[in-house]
Amino acid sequence: MILKNENINIPPKSFFTGFKWNIFGSIFYEILKVGHQFLLLKILDQSSYGLMGSIFSIIYLTIYLTDLGYVNTIPTFFNIFTKNKQNFTNIFLKKYSYPQIALMLITAATTTCLYTKSFFYSIYSPYTFIIPSIIFAESIRIALRRFLHLAFKSKNLVIIESIFAALYMLAIWTPYIFLKIPMTLNLIFIPHLIDSVIVIIFMIIMIYKLYKKLPSEKNKVKNKNLLPRILKARLFNYSININKQFYTGNFLTPFFASNFGLKDAGIFNLINHVAEAIRSILKATAIFSGNALLAFFKEKTNKAKQYAFHLINKKLNIILYPFIIFTVINYKIISCLKDLQNIPPEAFATGILFLFLTMADYFFILYEQFYIIEEQSGSLFLFKLFEFILFYTIIISNNTISPFGAIFGILIIKAISFTLIAINAYVKWKIKLTFRISYIYILIYIFISMLFNIIFKFL
Repeated sequence: MILKNENINIPPKSFFTGFKWNIFGSIFYEILKVGHQFLLLKILDQSSYGLMGSIFSIIYLTIYLTDLGYVNTIPTFFNIFTKNKQNFTNIFLKKYSYPQIALMLITAATTTCLYTKSFFYSIYSPYTFIIPSIIFAESIRIALRRFLHLAFKSKNLVIIESIFAALYMLAIWTPYIFLKIPMTLNLIFIPHLIDSVIVIIFMIIMIYKLYKKLPSEKNKVKNKNLLPRILKARLFNYSININKQFYTGNFLTPFFASNFGLKDAGIFNLINHVAEAIRSILKATAIFSGNALLAFFKEKTNKAKQYAFHLINKKLNIILYPFIIFTVINYKIISCLKDLQNIPPEAFATGILFLFLTMADYFFILYEQFYIIEEQSGSLFLFKLFEFILFYTIIISNNTISPFGAIFGILIIKAISFTLIAINAYVKWKIKLTFRISYIYILIYIFISMLFNIIFKFL
């Protein structure tokens, strides 16, 4: 065993606790969100639903494109940021965070101006001030969430966010059901903004408590090249993140809306929420819990890092296999949903293919986080640049390609990119994916999937 031969420090118990709470929180939230989207699709007309999905996509696409590698670089230097109170204040806040906050404000205002002049803007759009407010609030919330997960505060964070996610749903559906208030985009977006602001307040309190516990000694960081290292890491992480956004619903939903209309975009938006649910659950392991573990082992031996990679890989398998097994056993039931929702066959096929693209992200997430933590984003950037060139050549520049053809082309491109990234990682660190999983888990997943199949046939 690696642990015995290499004397690797056992990861903190809070990693396993955080993993369990992250899985619980992500599953709870995604069930709420997907159910919420199904109800909205039934209540809103398809154009309004497509508009809502496009606005949310524009908001989050703006957040991720304006990030400039800010959030993804926090894990790499987290140990330095939290070394003592001085580092937290002078490096993390003043030099790292305050300039980003100013950029968030500017971008939020600019995006709103562009939106009001686009073809998306209509009389059904929410109040104008809501869009920049959500952009700014969610940018802060995403950054604080990543910081707290790295500090192994997942349990408290998940409890808070789960409670307010439920309250957010109640704030929307209680007025609609009991007070007979019409379902409008304002009724959807205003509670979302309030929810973000309140959760941010709780997050700030949690981080302040962490800050108070940091050592007070004023030991300066020995590495004089810290700021250049941070800027370099942010540059490459940002470039990688931009490339990834072109494969998500945040880009594809408004892309399909502008090319094929709001109705088709609305259908894709619903399927995208299911895909995002899968991606979020995977992120709970590889990004939230996984980042914390990889950061913990950052200064250890390569054998220790291999152990961390293998441990996260095992946790990801436990999450991924039920999706695959459930889909294989219940594919006929899933195919019937297109008739219940009056979804065109081609749009449904595109959505299913997009789900497979989302699950394929599993192969990338772990490798990407390992590269980032090890400050090897430059190598990853080169692979992603090659991937983007193929994407632009085959998908973006081809005006005649259908949505189905676009998603299928992306799958092929991702497969080529993954092969190159995995080979390079094995040569450099001797790490590789394993698909092993306990037979007990497989039997449980098969039983649950078959039980669902039987129950559905009797309904």
